[in-house]
Amino acid sequence: MKDIDLITNKLEICKSLDDMQILIKEIANYYEVDHLAYHVVTNEHAARHLALVTYPDEWVKHYIDQNLVNIDPVVQTALSGVLPFSWGELKKDTPQLKKMFGDARDIGLGNQGLTFQVRDQYSKFAILSLNAESSDESFLKFTKEYRRDFMMLSYMIHNRVQTLSALTERKVRLSPSELEVVKWAAAGKTTDETAMILGKSTRMVRAFLDSARHKLGADTKAHAVTKALQMRLIDQISIIR
Repeated sequence: MKDIDLITNKLEICKSLDDMQILIKEIANYYEVDHLAYHVVTNEHAARHLALVTYPDEWVKHYIDQNLVNIDPVVQTALSGVLPFSWGELKKDTPQLKKMFGDARDIGLGNQGLTFQVRDQYSKFAILSLNAESSDESFLKFTKEYRRDFMMLSYMIHNRVQTLSALTERKVRLSPSELEVVKWAAAGKTTDETAMILGKSTRMVRAFLDSARHKLGADTKAHAVTKALQMRLIDQISIIR
């Protein structure tokens, strides 16, 4: 048996979303699952979200690039229900979904999954999913033993993330120009390409990026993009569109 108090004690001392990202990995390791993913959905159609995940970077990039959120049965089922569900219950019989789950396995995700939904008093909606490579029998046993733990963790993680997000957002304010160049950086554009898109000089774009990076406390452009996403200063739907 696992002691959930060990996790809740660590949750209470998390001071930032970076701390939460580290803790998400620790929870996955503690419960011996391959991956854990938490994200906040702020719009049922756009599925904009802040995400803390342990998935391989290759899968995250593929998921965003292919806009898989619009067909992902995990997200769609979570949006339309209130009870936790196993991924074994999902329909994956279309060519698109077969390819999606096949690609996920090839990149390193497990064959089993369990998802929990959170709806808070502020109408925020979040999903906590765990993923593992396991036989049906072993995963069913795991689910029966730790379903309650993850039900509690889904709400505790959500509440802590919302508290930290609110504190962070009050501290960081990017100007419209800074937000714009960070968004294009998140979309994979170079400084020169961003300058051409915005009709600004490369020097000016670089200055806005440096200013945004300084405000976000980021070491690199990629780090600035990650922090802007985590703080919900920019969102994934604006990037992929």
